[in-house]
Amino acid sequence: MSSVYWQRNLAICFFGSFINIVAMTLLLPFLPIYIEQLGVEGHAQIVQWSGIAYGATFLSAALVAPLWGRLADRYGSKQNLIRASLGMVVSMALIGLAQNVWQLVLLRFLVGLAGGYTSGSYVIVAAQTPKDRSAWALGTLASGIMAGSLVGPLIGGVLPAVLDIRSIFF
Repeated sequence: MSSVYWQRNLAICFFGSFINIVAMTLLLPFLPIYIEQLGVEGHAQIVQWSGIAYGATFLSAALVAPLWGRLADRYGSKQNLIRASLGMVVSMALIGLAQNVWQLVLLRFLVGLAGGYTSGSYVIVAAQTPKDRSAWALGTLASGIMAGSLVGPLIGGVLPAVLDIRSIFF
């Protein structure tokens, strides 16, 4: 494969994974406020529901990761990335429409079910990168994922001061 293609795909996977992780971690700083706006009262209940809502995404993502891998093997990794991108956009936007904490948890669970972008990115980068550059390429992709997990909460800490919490999801 031409060096232009694997490098272009690495850049796309890096950017997509970065944005994906930013989106998944963005709400962490204001999640307790959002849960309180959904009608949950009491510090202990707000903390408990925050943990449940946040963890739901990663639980469901772990449960379906083998399925997305199998479907990527069958239908192709690029189609899997497109599916994951569309699924994340729709499910993240729906979070802004939650009317109660149960809907929020269910929608966060849906985010995890719809995801799979970062694991799909690893597959594409590993398969397309020349062997002598694969460690560097996978390390670069991993740095994009780690940067997303740092930047997401930073942005999430600033946005509620500028925007209504529900509008952040759109």
